[in-house]
Amino acid sequence: MNLWQLEPGYRAIERWVQACVHCGGAWVDRSTLEELVRNASAAAEAHGTPDQVPRRPVTDPVVYRGCPSCGAMMNRRNFGRISGVIVDECRTCGTWFDAGELEAMLEFVRAGGLTLSQQVERREVERETRQAKTRAAGIDPYQASLANQAELETDMLVAFGRWALRWLRRAR
Repeated sequence: MNLWQLEPGYRAIERWVQACVHCGGAWVDRSTLEELVRNASAAAEAHGTPDQVPRRPVTDPVVYRGCPSCGAMMNRRNFGRISGVIVDECRTCGTWFDAGELEAMLEFVRAGGLTLSQQVERREVERETRQAKTRAAGIDPYQASLANQAELETDMLVAFGRWALRWLRRAR
């Protein structure tokens, strides 16, 4: 489906973005979505690090849809893994956004959400790598977790002790 051959019930709202006049949803082809995300990411980089990235709670009921272009069943995914914007994606044709989701996704990206998402993903990969090494070494994951927790608690106590000593020195 393209801008010039819209199916009944759709209207063009941007170059290749098409909105459903019945439900307010939007259909975006793959290349246009990449362009929209690229532009929003550039805006995020220009504004620097945000104080807060908007996230939506995932409360919508799960509904699987067929692709409006090819008819294949689409996959549901949380855009950026942490945004809370659940989109329906046809890996071949494009992405369906329910009413308000396209705007919410762009707001998430403009606020630096993709950078935050990459940081979260990096931490998860590091954690999984540590767990895999622990399993490969034959160490019980529960015992390794307790050891990591004990190490963290020790570091926190040392940091608190240093803070308390500095505070006492200043108080004198």
